[in-house]
Amino acid sequence: MVLVFEKLYNQNLNPELIMKGNKLYEMKVAKRPNSNPNIVFRDSYNLMPMALAALVPTFGLEVEDKPFFPHLSNRPENYGKRIFPTKEDYLADGMMPAKRREFDIWYEENRNTPFLLDEALASYCTNDVEILMCALIAFRKEFFETTKRQSHNGIDALRECMTIASACMKHFRTNHLEKEHLAIVPERGYENVDNQSLLALKFFQ
Repeated sequence: MVLVFEKLYNQNLNPELIMKGNKLYEMKVAKRPNSNPNIVFRDSYNLMPMALAALVPTFGLEVEDKPFFPHLSNRPENYGKRIFPTKEDYLADGMMPAKRREFDIWYEENRNTPFLLDEALASYCTNDVEILMCALIAFRKEFFETTKRQSHNGIDALRECMTIASACMKHFRTNHLEKEHLAIVPERGYENVDNQSLLALKFFQ
């Protein structure tokens, strides 16, 4: 999102931002005559807070699994060359145990195969986009199915919500909250009351 914002800013566009601290939730680019339509950017991680590799088994996606990639080898001097990345280039020491075992087997099978960084980089990025696109479609379809009722066809989480929490609250308000009923009463009521310190309690005694 930050990289997209930088590109928009460099094109003299000033999107409307919804953010908390340094975290961007949404960017809206207003329509311009003879140019762009209304465009909305949202962070999909707020709806599906998990690694890209985990999205494939989570939604049963029929796409190629996220491949291992030597991120530390992604340097200009390696472009256009056949290289043989080390385990350190794959950041193997930072992998979870199950992923590390899988990687070690894969690495031993492929360690002597030349790695073409240019081709692999393009394929890796394309695979990332494909996984995310298919996961968003699957998530949207599943949320429609979960939230649909006789009176409506379900909630479009991608269009109407920015976070998984807001999507769940939308489902609650739409399908479960009765009319003229308070959703959640604060534990301490609606008055702005704070716990008193021990010193203050002794003063009142």
